[in-house]
Amino acid sequence: MTGPAGSAEYLRNLLVGHIPVQLACAMAGLGLADLLADGPMKVDELSAAAKARPELLRRLVRGLADIGLVTLEDDDRVSATEMGALLRSGTAGSMRDLALYRGGPSYISWGKLEHTVRTGEPAFEAALGAPFFSYMRDHPEDGAAFDGGMTRLSLDIIDEAFARYDFSVARRILDVGGGRGHFAAAVLEAGSCSRSVARRCPPTAGCSWSSCCCPMERPPTAGCVPRSRPTCSCS
Repeated sequence: MTGPAGSAEYLRNLLVGHIPVQLACAMAGLGLADLLADGPMKVDELSAAAKARPELLRRLVRGLADIGLVTLEDDDRVSATEMGALLRSGTAGSMRDLALYRGGPSYISWGKLEHTVRTGEPAFEAALGAPFFSYMRDHPEDGAAFDGGMTRLSLDIIDEAFARYDFSVARRILDVGGGRGHFAAAVLEAGSCSRSVARRCPPTAGCSWSSCCCPMERPPTAGCVPRSRPTCSCS
């Protein structure tokens, strides 16, 4: 972001902050990073593979190049940058789901911030017509993007959380809103003698042990008394 903090130039840049979010979301939604995984493609080839209009995809690519997600060569060949490759699906460190969520339901709901300040009503419900988890349950693609995005954020903070807190002092840990249970699993894998339960309530798309309630136990060690596995109470 250019311009000194507090300057008009700085504010102008703040006021176009929606553009890179939507550029990244469009790149994720069109699957461009996946299509470019095997190497550069010409814009016409890329548009055909993405089922997009060539003249409009070229404009999108120029925007993506401006923010460093792709490169566009003079011969019309497009390549994903190292940062752009993070929008591939199914790869370690992928941020595709986070881009889809931040540029989709999250983005839309932020548009009702003033409404919430004036009325006290939830912005998400005002923007999308339903409470958050009800909406996610009824829109499984958005729900999957939310789950994947939150999982990515959880994985990013696990090391920092362990650096700041000694979980070995706890015998039982409840991770409220624990999603797919990655954080709770990490606590157990760290070697503390504890029982960890990840609880997400309500579920966004059905109920399963892998995606909603994740009671987990380490194998019993000296001084660690195993406890019974509770039943799922998400229904």
